[in-house]
Amino acid sequence: MRRSGFRTPANRLCSYATPPARFDRVIISWDTASTLSETSDWSVGTVWGALGLDFYLLEVFRERLQSPDLRRAIIRLHHQHQAAATLIEQTELGRALAQDLYQTRHLRAITLRPEGDKLARLLAQAARFEAGQVHLPENAPWLATYLTELLGFPNAPHDDQVDSTSQALNWLTSRRPPNQPIVRRDVRRRDIIARRDTIDK
Repeated sequence: MRRSGFRTPANRLCSYATPPARFDRVIISWDTASTLSETSDWSVGTVWGALGLDFYLLEVFRERLQSPDLRRAIIRLHHQHQAAATLIEQTELGRALAQDLYQTRHLRAITLRPEGDKLARLLAQAARFEAGQVHLPENAPWLATYLTELLGFPNAPHDDQVDSTSQALNWLTSRRPPNQPIVRRDVRRRDIIARRDTIDK
């Protein structure tokens, strides 16, 4: 049995009813796949708004697409959210997409090589959850699927949303001013915890 690693930080998930009107930056983090098989991985793009040391998940794009449609989805999401950065995991497909997007002058994506295994990458962001810095919407059509994967990791059938999340949080926190400490906030947690309890049943 694969060991569980994210149950405790999940208890710190925070909710928001309305996102802030403005962010310091908005980024999109992609974990890409290119296949239509029903058992294959998903292509996932998570959209994050950063405000100081707080990170708001604004949207989750999750579909199985072949490369041409995935390329169009990356461009659409980037311009729709006026993203300051689009991050793509550095796989063979990710590099090819980033090069094509740059050569065609659509956008200059940032390719990132993952360090460590999937569980270690997510646990590296546990302090963000513990400090109440990661905010999820109270309601969204994609929220239940996202929570199921996040709270079920690493035993869930898929981990694409988790990979996209840890990549985004790692990139965002590495760009915070070095003198800013991680500060616990008085935040709303009831709705997210209620959703977690419903999923666990």
